[in-house]
Amino acid sequence: MGRLAKVTSIDVIEHFAAAMTCFGEDAKTSIEGIDMEVRRALNWIQREQKDYWTQRIRRGWDEVNIARKELERKLMFYPGDDRPSAHDERLALEAAKRRLQLAQEKVEAVKRWSHRVQREVNEYIGAIQPLKAWLEFELPKALTDLGRMARALEDYVALESSAEPVFPDELSGLIGFGPATAAQGEETTSSSQPEVQAKAEDSPSSEALEPQAASTNGIEPPTARSIETESAPEQQEKADG
Repeated sequence: MGRLAKVTSIDVIEHFAAAMTCFGEDAKTSIEGIDMEVRRALNWIQREQKDYWTQRIRRGWDEVNIARKELERKLMFYPGDDRPSAHDERLALEAAKRRLQLAQEKVEAVKRWSHRVQREVNEYIGAIQPLKAWLEFELPKALTDLGRMARALEDYVALESSAEPVFPDELSGLIGFGPATAAQGEETTSSSQPEVQAKAEDSPSSEALEPQAASTNGIEPPTARSIETESAPEQQEKADG
């Protein structure tokens, strides 16, 4: 299920996109600088130092051979007790041997540190690779999505602002019912009540209409008292007559 975001300002999206762009540029610059330093360190220890100390070994062998020959020549041409001291030649030979030994130790140290540095570089490359992939592929996609989101929100806001608002009174008028209609209905009802009352006063009552109806037929209606006082024989005579 996707998560919803509560957006209260379109400018926030634009500022966030700008911040992500700056972060991407800074991260790429930093990674490029680190990669350059790593390549420089590998080149220095795996090539420059290796070539330098390897060359020093060859030069050291040459110096040792030269110092040895100088010592041998000094001892060869002055046999017996009359030969001069070869102290300087011996010192030169020992110094040449020490330089050769130092060069050999440096070559071994370069090999050892080259493997160690290469291992650390490989770990760095593995750790930095996800960030490089994100900067290369995911960041442009995220910036595109943010731009599309900002444009969609701007279009929505423009659409809402361009639409004419409908107020409650106008909406009630559109559907034929509202405060105006209700007030008009109340006025119509209140104005019709006096007319109905006046018509009711002008119309004759039922008691006044009954004698008129009877007089129109020319026969006076008998009263209830006269009907009760008549005896049965009189009623029979009227019936026979």
